[in-house]
Amino acid sequence: MNVPVRRRRILRGIERDLSGSDPGLARLFSIFTQLAQDEEMPGAEKARAGPVRVLARLRRAARRDRPGPRSHARLWLSLSLAAALVPLYNDG
Repeated sequence: MNVPVRRRRILRGIERDLSGSDPGLARLFSIFTQLAQDEEMPGAEKARAGPVRVLARLRRAARRDRPGPRSHARLWLSLSLAAALVPLYNDG
C-alpha cells in the first residue's frame, strides 16, 4: 500500500502503543500479517488519492509542458477541477 510518510509514522506509533499496552497483541499482529500477506487488498480498503494529491500531480504535469498561455490554461483547468472535486471527496 502506498501511504504517505506522515501517515506511516502515525500508524507505526499506533502499533507501538498497542503492542506496549498488550504484549500478546504484537504476536497476534505478526500471525495476521503472515496469514494475510498473499491476499489482495479489497478495493474498499485501498487508500485513495485525495484532492490535494491529485492537484499536485496535475501541477507537476503542467510544469513539464512548455510555459505559455496553454500551460496556464491547463493549470487553471486543473485548479478548477480539483476545487470541484473537493466536495465530492468529502462526501464519499
